Amino acid sequence: MVALGIMPHIMASALNKYIEHLHPPWAVVSKIAPGFAGMMSVCNRIGRRIRSTGVRMSDFVCESFARALAGRESHGHWTLKWGLTGSEFEKLFGLLPFCLQDLVAEEVAMLNNSRPGDEPVVTDPSSDIVLAVGKVLTWFGEAKAEYFTQSEADSLHEIGLQLMQFISEVFPSRNVCIP
Repeated sequence: MVALGIMPHIMASALNKYIEHLHPPWAVVSKIAPGFAGMMSVCNRIGRRIRSTGVRMSDFVCESFARALAGRESHGHWTLKWGLTGSEFEKLFGLLPFCLQDLVAEEVAMLNNSRPGDEPVVTDPSSDIVLAVGKVLTWFGEAKAEYFTQSEADSLHEIGLQLMQFISEVFPSRNVCIP
């Protein structure tokens, strides 16, 4: 199903949004930004949160964010290789709203404690990411219906267009490297 194909892109975009927020130029220059090791800690934190939901998932699925980031960095590719089946993506994606809230609060606090006074405050983008994931899940659930009337199909199409616009605003870039 085409709707399922958006999930890995949203997951990659979410990870890149965290990278962007946690690596403001001043923090990179002063070597305070988390860098690769810090982002691996964030990815491992996602894995622990996924495990703590109580939903049975293999270690392979729970560790997918860390594995994908490590593979991208070691191979020099911009693309994250998830290696998950469609059903694993669907299950993992459905858990993200419960696992991402305040995900990088620790890193944000550390950056803001070291922030020069003239630099903007660093924020945790988790709320925006959770909202985007939730909207995708809602649309995906509606798109899975077996039968549509023409008006329902037209409405779903319109909602999908609005969703794509929202996603492009929340995730302006999918291709971000760790500075």
